[in-house]
Amino acid sequence: MLKIIAIFFSVVFVFSSLTCFSNGVNKDDSLALVDLFNNTGGSLWTNKTNWLTKAPVENWFGVSVSEDRVDTLQLPSNNLTGIIPSSIGKLTGLVLLRLAGNNLYGNIPASIGNLSNLDLIDISDNKLNGSIPAEMAGLTNVEILSLHFNQLTGTIPSSLGELKNLHALSLYNNWLEGDIPASLGNVPRLELLFLNDNKLSGTIPAALGKHKWLQLLNLSNNQLSDTIPPSLDSLKHLFSFAISGNKFTFASLERIAPFYNSNIFSYSPQDEITLMTDGRWMYVSPGGTRSNNTYHLYKNDSLRATQIGDSAFRINSTGFYYITVENSKATRITLKSFTTFVSFTPIVATTIKAGNWNDETIWSTGKVPDQDTDVVLKHDVTIDTDALCKSISTENHKIHVNKNVKLKVEGYL
Repeated sequence: MLKIIAIFFSVVFVFSSLTCFSNGVNKDDSLALVDLFNNTGGSLWTNKTNWLTKAPVENWFGVSVSEDRVDTLQLPSNNLTGIIPSSIGKLTGLVLLRLAGNNLYGNIPASIGNLSNLDLIDISDNKLNGSIPAEMAGLTNVEILSLHFNQLTGTIPSSLGELKNLHALSLYNNWLEGDIPASLGNVPRLELLFLNDNKLSGTIPAALGKHKWLQLLNLSNNQLSDTIPPSLDSLKHLFSFAISGNKFTFASLERIAPFYNSNIFSYSPQDEITLMTDGRWMYVSPGGTRSNNTYHLYKNDSLRATQIGDSAFRINSTGFYYITVENSKATRITLKSFTTFVSFTPIVATTIKAGNWNDETIWSTGKVPDQDTDVVLKHDVTIDTDALCKSISTENHKIHVNKNVKLKVEGYL
């Protein structure tokens, strides 16, 4: 019996408290605010003036009311710690929601898509995780959507392309993956698009070229790769376009780099390109017109060879190798390959008797030296046709070279 009485008075207290909090404000709104307070450590907020007191709701810190509906909730950098309760979706009169710079974690509740009157939502700089709810397409009036500096995962929902009034979309510094949805090209008034510092892959959708009012496009520090669609060339209002820190090669950069001046287009650096080996040959595929590319081979961080139009280098000694590439059109970047260690067992050919260089019987290896062979002379030799070796030690023995014949030593690599 006492337990029943206690429950009764608890219920009476809740409803009487809610009546005090409401003071003419929609009860669902009041209850949602109380829920937010309780779920985010309200007692430890930096400023909690008038919250959960008898003061009118419009006098609670960060809250404004229009008629009987809460239309503004601004609590940035206020030490909110906890989850955003699903009851926030009951604040359907909200026009402005700012909860940035707090310690909010957990998922963004799908119910937030009920806030169809929102003009601005900023819940950036928190610790929110999970995916971006597809239900956010319900924010039909939103102009600014800021979710950056969180720990959001999964893909960017294609449903965000339904936000016809969106001017600015900020999703940078999350852990988002997958393709950039082509549906974002359906947002007619988009001016600012920040997708940088995620794990986005694939290509830049050509549909982004439909944004005739786009002014800032930041796609840097992802895993995007060729190609860059020509449709972006039509973005006449673009004053900042950043794609650095991706996997683009000269296949795209050669075409588009001359189109934008250096104050607009940022494309350096890019991720390291693949260094391929085939026996003693080493090469890269940096894209672009081959005759526009200049290749440099480095061994142990020392430049060993340079050539134009051909990325294949023959190597013949152990060391750490990488190749860099410059392009005469995309002049503000040097592509660099991964560094790889290559080990070779030295081939040493020593003379076992005097004779002609091209006589395989005079060599300890049983064959004529080539560009991979270190030669040690224990006897005098004669060269009557062009010859090759990697290095040579004469040990005070003589080499008799006929007229117009060359001995080429290729040990510089």
